[in-house]
Amino acid sequence: MILLLMIITVLLMMNKQAEPQERDMAGIIRPATDFPASNVCLQQQGGLSLATVKTYTIRITVESVKGKCALGNKPGTVFLVKETSPAGICLGALSALLPAIETMQYGGSFSWEADPDVAYIGCPEHINQVVYRLERVRNQQGSP
Repeated sequence: MILLLMIITVLLMMNKQAEPQERDMAGIIRPATDFPASNVCLQQQGGLSLATVKTYTIRITVESVKGKCALGNKPGTVFLVKETSPAGICLGALSALLPAIETMQYGGSFSWEADPDVAYIGCPEHINQVVYRLERVRNQQGSP
């Protein structure tokens, strides 16, 4: 009986043409034809695009350095993050900083930090540890 059901299932699957599928933003699998070709199409349809989302600038300050940073960063060195990654931060540190940068850019904060506009993140380099202070830059009205 089970073998018969399996054969019927395989035959039905072979009859049906496979459609390309993608996941939507909620993770639901839908036929690829349900998706607009690009964000431009999405914007034209009144949807949300990252180009229309307001974000905060993040100021990154080197708070402390144990040992010697391979790129020569010293306490007090400042980087600003807007739409692109800052020059002068190594890829290891950037990989540790990026989740916090994105969280803070879009208005998020960390419950363990005393100030919701500040976060401290350590470089993954365990011998020459660099600690970075991330600060959300607000204008006088407190918005991006």
